[in-house]
Amino acid sequence: MSMCQCERAVLLADCLELGNFKYASGQKANNKLNLDHLHEHPQHWKIMLTQVGNIALGFEPDLLVGVPSGGTLLADKLTEDGYLDVPTANLTKVVSEAGSKIFSYETGEDAYLVLASSRIVMVED
Repeated sequence: MSMCQCERAVLLADCLELGNFKYASGQKANNKLNLDHLHEHPQHWKIMLTQVGNIALGFEPDLLVGVPSGGTLLADKLTEDGYLDVPTANLTKVVSEAGSKIFSYETGEDAYLVLASSRIVMVED
């Protein structure tokens, strides 16, 4: 699976949106990727998950942590669908301001998993 196939799958699933957007950093943009559209295209979703899974495997993770909410979905799908055999920890957004986001652990178990892990891969959409 190549990055080119992944890029093609994302484009074929109509994930590229044009318009006036503002990122969490506060920067303005005239386009963004909306990976939510991949759910409507299972064949493209599988290609993207395979590519993201291969990238994550390169870091030999012992834990995946998804950045809410799209990253959480990706991390969960990577482990549920068998792309990676590692646990996931969940975060919850506490504060979101232009240029920054502050997160906390969703549960005490999530905090324990993070503190006990040495090779954490963060997943962000």
